[in-house]
Amino acid sequence: MHDGGFAYGVPEQESILVDMICGDGTCVAVLPDYTKSIEEPYPAALTDCYRVLLWMRDNAEDLGINRNQLFVGGSGAGGGLAAALSLRARDVRDVRIAFQMTVSPMLDDRMESESARENNSPVWDSKKNRNAWDLYLRNMEEEIPVYAAPGRETDLRGMPAACGLVGDLEPMKDETVLYFARMKKANVPVSLRVYHGCFHGFQVTAVNSNVAMNAQRYLVESFRYAQKHYFAHNDEPLARDDFDDTEMVSGEEADAAEPVPEEPAAEQLPEETDAATMPEERDAEPVPGEDEAPNPDDHGEAEPAPEDGGSEESEDGSPEESEDEEDTDLQDTEDSDINT
Repeated sequence: MHDGGFAYGVPEQESILVDMICGDGTCVAVLPDYTKSIEEPYPAALTDCYRVLLWMRDNAEDLGINRNQLFVGGSGAGGGLAAALSLRARDVRDVRIAFQMTVSPMLDDRMESESARENNSPVWDSKKNRNAWDLYLRNMEEEIPVYAAPGRETDLRGMPAACGLVGDLEPMKDETVLYFARMKKANVPVSLRVYHGCFHGFQVTAVNSNVAMNAQRYLVESFRYAQKHYFAHNDEPLARDDFDDTEMVSGEEADAAEPVPEEPAAEQLPEETDAATMPEERDAEPVPGEDEAPNPDDHGEAEPAPEDGGSEESEDGSPEESEDEEDTDLQDTEDSDINT
């Protein structure tokens, strides 16, 4: 699902990553042209994407896909929609998602973290982020449901395995780290990379830079790993087949929804992946507990930049390769990895 702050954008803008993932012919990508917030506010976009997900489940044979390996992913607003779809599917149980890929996701409308406040980074800053949320959630008179802002959900047990990345200059940096830390605490297999010196959309706006190619390669390798290891059985009887988007507005659980299990269901995560990491990962730093992760009450300093391998910002705001890097040398540029 594409970026654009819920308000604009087209599916084709995600074509670079989609072409890389689908290039070997082992998967099929469906890109929803969801309703933009300038036309209709929440839950219109999420409703569109959820209906597409159900359509994929019901037409898997015609599409030539494995109905037990439905993945969701997106960047920016699309990353937030991917997280929202994962939450909705977990709670309602009318479709099961095997894997989620969230790139710089918009997760928390409250914007209370350090990275979200007074952020003036290129491309996407605090002002644009605030305006996007206000437009998406306009006319919301009740409490904002977690399907609108997944960062509000604190219990992430039973979520599908996830990979993601974010630049440390982005307003969404802290909420992304917290989202992945909460999933790890809930025993969900996760892998997150935080890229030093990078603003929102760096992997697209500076596509030929070392750091962008590294990020794209990481996402493709993570996807390939997920293809081999993560399954969610949609062949089994599901909770129900009907769909009512009014529950997305109220935030109330569906009548047929089962309690969230304390750990992901066994059939979703093969035993051999319990302690696995994504391929070719460096040793990761221990993931902090939720109380140590960025949150509205704890605005610690951002992670220090590594002495080498980091990207630098040019005068026009685009990431540049380090002087000691060749174009073909795809060095890791992240501040930190979260893996399990």
